Amino acid sequence: MKIEREVYISPILQKLLLTVKTMTMILTFLDSKGYKLVAFAKFVSKYNEAFYELNRLIGIAVTLPVTSVEAERSFSTLKLIKTHLRTTMLNDRLSDIAVLSVHSQRANVLDLDLVVDKFDSKYPNCRIMLC
Repeated sequence: MKIEREVYISPILQKLLLTVKTMTMILTFLDSKGYKLVAFAKFVSKYNEAFYELNRLIGIAVTLPVTSVEAERSFSTLKLIKTHLRTTMLNDRLSDIAVLSVHSQRANVLDLDLVVDKFDSKYPNCRIMLC
């Protein structure tokens, strides 16, 4: 004879479980239609007031690494660029350099002249020398 126990689940946890189940169903549907998570995140972000919690969950899902390899690669890259400069630079700049280093293939393809021209057109009164 099997005895079943009744487990109490708080209303907040019930709401969270329902939201996760709903999100899973939506993502499964979108995946079957060929849509990507990032496109869905952009769509939901337009309606942030109506889908606040869903927007937060999707934001977490988009930023989580797909595998632990990506996270390990990020940390090993950070160790490689850790030099004397790291101790003198701000966290924002270190983060930007780490992103460029992790995604070096994509960064190498960038047309720097186009980036400079866009920056120049966006900030015409900037006093930084763009040479």
